[in-house]
Amino acid sequence: MNRVWVAFGAALWLTGCAQVGPVQPPSPGLPSPVTNLTATRLGPQIEFSFTPAPGAAGYEVCFWPGRVAGTAPAAAATAATAASRPGAVVAAVPDDVPPPPPAPPDPRGVMSVPGGAAMPACPQLTPLTGQSLPTPPGSGPVTLAVAAMNAQGLTAGWSNLAVVPLGAVAPPPKLLEAVATPDGVGLRWSTPPPPSEVVEIFRQSAGQAPQLLASPPADADAYLDSNAATGKQFTYWLRSARHLDAELLESADSAHREVDTTDVFPPPVPQALQAVAAPGGGVDLSWNTVEALDLAGYNVYRRAAEGEWHKLNPAPLPTPVFHDSASAAGVEYAVTSVDTLGNESARSQPASAH
Repeated sequence: MNRVWVAFGAALWLTGCAQVGPVQPPSPGLPSPVTNLTATRLGPQIEFSFTPAPGAAGYEVCFWPGRVAGTAPAAAATAATAASRPGAVVAAVPDDVPPPPPAPPDPRGVMSVPGGAAMPACPQLTPLTGQSLPTPPGSGPVTLAVAAMNAQGLTAGWSNLAVVPLGAVAPPPKLLEAVATPDGVGLRWSTPPPPSEVVEIFRQSAGQAPQLLASPPADADAYLDSNAATGKQFTYWLRSARHLDAELLESADSAHREVDTTDVFPPPVPQALQAVAAPGGGVDLSWNTVEALDLAGYNVYRRAAEGEWHKLNPAPLPTPVFHDSASAAGVEYAVTSVDTLGNESARSQPASAH
């Protein structure tokens, strides 16, 4: 193969077969760079998420202090500039002069990120053997990237960049209670010192992404999730959080609590039951209307001489009135409310016909 050297002054740049910068796929045996890295700071840990790189035998993470962006590869830019200058000399390289071998990529040296931008030399390189790493000391933002390595420790470049904040954050709140109520899911917690800025409340249902419900101030200790749908399983947890400049520092998760929102709550008990002897015989009953969104109706019960209660209507009554044409002296009445799922209230105060 005939190679061409571009000379300017005392510098030489190899063109043609030579390669500037780190070795890139499809060089044999090198894993592809990670392209979908996300990193999240949660309390004392940084959580990592990315699609494993084909051919990777391990991963290393670089920490650059501050917000660091890549720059155009210096060697490539210099060569392109020199070749375009007037007076540049182009000389053929004899076939018997071997090209200089490319140096193996070094994660501690200059490597590019997806898209070709070159990163500075890595000041702090850490093996990544799981999904998280301890948070480094310091305050302010730090830029991260992951290098996927083959079995020989060689890599084809950095992943995309991620930025996480460093700094102290309060411990997570202690989630004391998460219970279903007729009005929603009620949460109650305590906040250990030192105080945070806000408490973040999260909810997740099966197959769904976690949802941030609210961020009440740090001195709050209760919250009602009135939008929790009935008949589902939800998981709740809390975090302490504060702002550091433009960054949000979050604690680790509190304990997770699972809540079943199946509706087992009956409507309110009917009030003010009245029983009046009807002019043509029998007894007329009436009571106050019950306010409930899922109200299906009412049931009427009768008993004689402290005996057993017997329901008089085969289906829930749509209105708070009833006429008992078969009434006899000395009987008592009571009514209940029932919802669309069949949850029935306790019986009202009994009433007798006058």
